[in-house]
Amino acid sequence: MNINYIPGYQAGLKSPSLRVDGLSLPQLPAKRLVEFVAAASPLIEVDSSGLQQQLSQQPPADSAQCFIQGLYQRLLRQANIAIAGEAQWSPSESGGVSLQLPTTERASTALQAYLRWAVALCQTLAEPSARVDHSAQQRQLQQISRHLAAAAPYSRSCYQFLGAAEALNIPSADLLPNTQFYGQGRRSFWMDSSFSQYTNVCSTNLARNKAFSNVILAQAGLPVPRQYSVNTLQQAKQAARSLGYPVVVKPAGRDGGVGVTPDVRKPQGLEMAFKVAKEQDPRVLVENHVNGRDYRITVFRGRALIALERVPGGVTGDGASNITVLIAAANSNPRRGVGVSFALRPLVVDDEMRLLLAKQQLSLTSVPAPGQFVRLRHTANINSGGMPVDVTDQMHPDNAALAVRAAKALRLDLAGVDLLIPDIADSWRQSEAAICEVNAQPTIGSWRSAGLYQPILSQLTSGNGRIPVVVVIGELNEQFLPWLQQQLQPHRLTLGFASAEQVWIGGEPQAVTACAVERALLRNGQLIFRDSEVDVALLQLALPSDLALGLPCDRIDLLLNGLAQSGSGWPEEWRRALATIEPYLAYAVGVEKGWPAEPDAAITAAIVARAERCAEPLSPAKM
Repeated sequence: MNINYIPGYQAGLKSPSLRVDGLSLPQLPAKRLVEFVAAASPLIEVDSSGLQQQLSQQPPADSAQCFIQGLYQRLLRQANIAIAGEAQWSPSESGGVSLQLPTTERASTALQAYLRWAVALCQTLAEPSARVDHSAQQRQLQQISRHLAAAAPYSRSCYQFLGAAEALNIPSADLLPNTQFYGQGRRSFWMDSSFSQYTNVCSTNLARNKAFSNVILAQAGLPVPRQYSVNTLQQAKQAARSLGYPVVVKPAGRDGGVGVTPDVRKPQGLEMAFKVAKEQDPRVLVENHVNGRDYRITVFRGRALIALERVPGGVTGDGASNITVLIAAANSNPRRGVGVSFALRPLVVDDEMRLLLAKQQLSLTSVPAPGQFVRLRHTANINSGGMPVDVTDQMHPDNAALAVRAAKALRLDLAGVDLLIPDIADSWRQSEAAICEVNAQPTIGSWRSAGLYQPILSQLTSGNGRIPVVVVIGELNEQFLPWLQQQLQPHRLTLGFASAEQVWIGGEPQAVTACAVERALLRNGQLIFRDSEVDVALLQLALPSDLALGLPCDRIDLLLNGLAQSGSGWPEEWRRALATIEPYLAYAVGVEKGWPAEPDAAITAAIVARAERCAEPLSPAKM
């Protein structure tokens, strides 16, 4: 089976793809595939109940295709790989079917292995007398699943932002494990999880130093705990005596609740807490314990977007089950798991849990009363098994304003402000409250906070992040390029031009390294779309072969005819090539009106009008 990786846009897809021509899929009873999927799903931690139902309804002629596409989608979702579009199936000229499977560059190798494995499995299962080693097949699938997970972005926030970009019709590319690219040209921007290119690095470093950020927040007149920075256990004991028990002990430079021990009430507990914190950071903080519930308020550009109460990991009694059974029931929640694809973390029995139970005069064999909440974790962070509860509608306006002030004090565009207060419905001015820390790269989450990704992305660019794209097919009038740049200058629009041979930005030629001929236009086109000074993109398709590896963009606003013939007289090779880009034509007004690639005021007017439309606020009608 010959699989080709297409790094550009092709077949109407909005991502790179794998293309297979002449694929021969067998007819086989769906029952055999259902049995395999049911047995393999626990190994790869995929919820396959929906796929099993789909397969059971397929006739033998369609079951292999349904299996390949359905399992592919679930593997990607499990691995946190966001891909725009769905698999494209079509009859192949050489017989069989052609398949165009969306992918990312980093996931392409693992998905090629998946395709070969899936087709081979279907062919094996189609033989009634064939003996299938299900264990070996499942191990192969498990290995493919691991490789896909290794090709995913580092955090689930990256996955969620990429999905939000697709929903908003903002172009995106998953370039590196920690770096995603959104938009085009001047309207483009980078993101690293919840960091954007507008996040101040000085502010980030300051927020990550909990001792320094505590000082800055206090100087801004905001409520924070009294705090000491210590290096030795003796210093920690002195700090605790000065503050008075209970105290909180935590590492100075770690996020996510790592190494934090709250409510330390005795010197013996202080020794253990100091050791835990010291293992995470040589600098340890001791601060007074603030009684209150734990809230995370997410702030973006001067607005408090959401408030979550972070309920610490624990179980609620039913009067019949012991704590071990209740923990197992809590961990059976499909939202709990170890991988980044899970919104919640499992509750793990360890020394911290046993210590907390002992403080409550309980053990793992105790049977809590109906409705009795048993706390199993010191901190309420999601990473330690906590549960988020949306309390945005209950938040007092003073508390929202306090969170905004904290983010502004540290000059952060996006921040997670952790507030300790008895009840978020009451103003911090009338109750004991303190900001325990401000996170410069907050984990936004995928459950309660899933609705934040689109509003954040839409404010990081103008419109949908796109720039006008003009494509010329065939020859380009030598006067056209300087003429168009001159016409755009009064509108303060910079032209980026790319062909297979050259790149110009703002009228200046750009040096480019050599590459394979079939890849030249794609590479050069990507260069201008990722340049932050380009307002308008002009691409020249001089030969049909320029489209061999796809387009560098997923939309064409204006198509101009540089061929000698009109559309009806185009050579067959041009007809076939242009059929591949037809799905990307937004307004083919150039060809429809017979516009040649020559100076024409109407072309300038069309480009400027599109540039203005691209900059308009997002709405469903203009996406």
